[in-house]
Amino acid sequence: MLPVFAVGAAVIVLTLGYLLTNRRVTRGLAVGDSILAHGGAVAVLHRGSGAVWDNVARVSAGSPAVLRQAQDAFSRMRYSHVVVLAGVNDGDSPAERTMNNLSQIITLAKRQGARVIVVTETPFREYVSWTQAAQNRQDAVRAWLLSGRSGASAVVDAFALISRVGEDALAPDGLHLNQYGQELLGTAILRAL
Repeated sequence: MLPVFAVGAAVIVLTLGYLLTNRRVTRGLAVGDSILAHGGAVAVLHRGSGAVWDNVARVSAGSPAVLRQAQDAFSRMRYSHVVVLAGVNDGDSPAERTMNNLSQIITLAKRQGARVIVVTETPFREYVSWTQAAQNRQDAVRAWLLSGRSGASAVVDAFALISRVGEDALAPDGLHLNQYGQELLGTAILRAL
């Protein structure tokens, strides 16, 4: 007959083995501009995904800066999930520039074996820096993402989501999301995970 402590130790070892092989502990990364940097959507991911999320998004970051965020984060850590939202700060630069930067982020994340969720830009027609050229770039990038050609694991159409709700989801500046909008976005990303 085995002593009680040996049986207890065996149960602990078997339980730990089960947890390690059947429950993958995840770590997520959020890269992007002020929409993610403000943190409300990422807070939803913290609460709902069971993962630890590193949010390295920065206010005013264009897609080149978001690419650098991703490169720096990937050099230090492996992630199982990556959420990317970038482009609105690219202004009226060519859509190909934004698409190229997003493609590089997706490729880097997939090399790590991460599931990549790309979020389309939110509407910004009422924002002070809106131009028709910037809208054209946004429309082209969104169409490319929704076509599936980007190679992302999933795409969250934040443009459609926020457009449906309208100003109830937007901050007074017409670009950023209020708390309700952040919750909506975070919930949509959570579903895509």
